[in-house]
Amino acid sequence: MRTKVLAMVGASLFYRLFYKRIKEKMWRVSGVKLFEERSAFVVDLLNELKKDLKIFNSVRTASHYLLDIGCGKGDLTEKVSETYNLKAVGVDLDKRSSLNSKKTFLVADGCSLPFKPKFFILVVSFSLIEHIFEDRRQKFYEEVSKVLIDDGIFIMQLPNRYFPVEQHTFIPFFGYFPSRLHSTFYHDYVNVPSKDKTVDELIKGGFEIVRIVEYGVPFSSFFRKNMLSKIFPFGFLIVAKKDGMKRKP
Repeated sequence: MRTKVLAMVGASLFYRLFYKRIKEKMWRVSGVKLFEERSAFVVDLLNELKKDLKIFNSVRTASHYLLDIGCGKGDLTEKVSETYNLKAVGVDLDKRSSLNSKKTFLVADGCSLPFKPKFFILVVSFSLIEHIFEDRRQKFYEEVSKVLIDDGIFIMQLPNRYFPVEQHTFIPFFGYFPSRLHSTFYHDYVNVPSKDKTVDELIKGGFEIVRIVEYGVPFSSFFRKNMLSKIFPFGFLIVAKKDGMKRKP
């Protein structure tokens, strides 16, 4: 038994080192394109939802803000901010960008946001929820709800854990294993929730689900333009609205 445990630990350490080198090379080659495509996709989605949700009809740039949680380098923050003329704040655990007059980037924890209640009209969060410890996710949703205006919009991206190749480790079908094992072959904490579990947690947090959009593999027309993308979506964009009537005073 001890030999098996040591073998697994050794394999995990070897894979993490191997994976890290692959990931760094991939990001150098395709990371910029991936982020540009993601930003354009979100803006297109907002344009589709604009009439139905009417979230931008009363926007006044002096009083309405966008918050991007886990903003990284701020590419999405800037794209959405410029498209809708919203003042924007991006937060991340690591400061990646400098301040300017329109967009502000802060070091902050998504589970403890340093903003007053009902400050933002729109909150977005990409490539983040699976890196928040499972026992803190409900707190994260509560924080998002707190800083959103009533009927404000929260858009989050969720990778599909049941995609044939797990998106963090690149191991085939690893997403089908229990979530607690997802970090075994990854260099940091990862625990990918299912779409249904995420929806349930959002509703518990006082959100109404407006729309769930499936999307295909970036850069792959083969996976994006046929039934494979419907059977095995690469991930989901979940659009939720804060329901002020369900929030506790």
